[in-house]
Formats: sequence, structure tokens, C-alpha cells
Amino acid sequence: TIVETQGNNLSLAGNRVNLLNQSRTEVLVQAISNGGVELYHNNVKRIETDGTGVLMPTNSKLRLGNSGEISIVHDGINSIIKESGSGALILQGNFVDINTADGLSLKARFEDNGSARLYYAGSERLTTTSAGITIGGSITAVGAIAAATFVTAATIQLTGELDFTSAGNKFVD
Repeated sequence: TIVETQGNNLSLAGNRVNLLNQSRTEVLVQAISNGGVELYHNNVKRIETDGTGVLMPTNSKLRLGNSGEISIVHDGINSIIKESGSGALILQGNFVDINTADGLSLKARFEDNGSARLYYAGSERLTTTSAGITIGGSITAVGAIAAATFVTAATIQLTGELDFTSAGNKFVD
């Protein structure tokens, strides 16, 4: 181990450098040559670096902002991003995608100045357009379907059947 001081600078050299508390009973920081850096709190490792980035143990919370208004945590099962300040959680991008866990299929896509698309098992099922919505597949309603105003003229384009039934009784033949 080599310790050098020059002015207000302190340099430590070694293959494994530990910074300890004054009584030398707790590790505060550990730096490993050609390895990672580990940060400890109350003698428990809280953050470490490796060749791919930064790691934190399960249930550790990454907090950002003066009062930790945004936090990211993995509780062992769920990954949670939480905004608890007075503002909104804002995602920005030309395309904002929500994918399946394996990343192979879309669940939702939100396009800049364009449509919002919802997917089921990788197939597009509902898309917003400048004229309204487009549905790819069938519509099942559980309960009443109501219009806020009386519709005097509408265009419905069907590819397939339109079936009005209630408990097996057809309203239109």
C-alpha cells in the first residue's frame, strides 16, 4: 500500500483499497483494482459498479430530487417508478413503447403527433386516428353502450357481421 500526500491531495494505491470508519469497524468504500467500487452504509453494501453499470440490492431505492420526489425500486417481484412530488411523471420521445418482458412484442405505442396503439399478443387491436379510433378485432361490451348525444348521421364500416343480441334475443334480423 502506498499513501502519498501532495498539498491537499491524498492518493492511495493498492489492489484493494478500503476506506474505513475511524474505529476501523465499518467499511465505507471499497475499490478493487480492475474491478468495481462498492459503497456501504452502516456496514451494508448499498451500491456497486461492475463492467455493465451500477447495481443496487433488491428493495434499495434510487431517489432523485431534493426530497426524493422520484424513486425507482425493485421489490423482488415488481419494478416501480414513482413520482411523489407536485408535478407529473413525464415520458418523452418520438415513439414511447411499452413492450412485453422479453422485449419481443409491443403492448402499446404512443407516436409523436400521431396515434396511440394498443396491442394484444403482438397484434394491433385499437388505434387512435385523426377521425376517431380504429379497432382490429371484435368488440365485446359488458353492460350498456350509450352515446352522450343523439346520433343523426354516422358511418359504420363493417367487415363481418353486426349482431345485436340480448340473452339470445335478436333485436335486428
